[in-house]
Amino acid sequence: MVMARSGGNFPAVFLLLLVAVPNSCGLECREHQYPYRDKCCSDCAPGERMRNRCTATADTECIPCQDEYFSSEHHHSFCNSCTVCNTRRGSVEVKKCEKTSDRVCMCQAGFMPAGLPLGSGT
Repeated sequence: MVMARSGGNFPAVFLLLLVAVPNSCGLECREHQYPYRDKCCSDCAPGERMRNRCTATADTECIPCQDEYFSSEHHHSFCNSCTVCNTRRGSVEVKKCEKTSDRVCMCQAGFMPAGLPLGSGT
């Protein structure tokens, strides 16, 4: 399909629209806020998730992340699932999952990657 161009400003106008449209017609929100329907709404704090999006009369409603989930940044979405250590392959927990940070796992000494028997030397 061939599109006819009238004038040489098509790429510039297109880029301007890409930048302007997501910004809700010039609405600039403060840090830890997001634009939604011509209003600035609060993000949820680390360790929380959005329960209800903001409305014309109420701000974003946030609740704590459920067990085994975390969020480490301000956001307006869901919490992330915590990493699960693979104990069958020698992975052990060195830092537990908390509402604001993921679990950290580490391989124990003496365990090899899957498919390699101990003492194989490879």
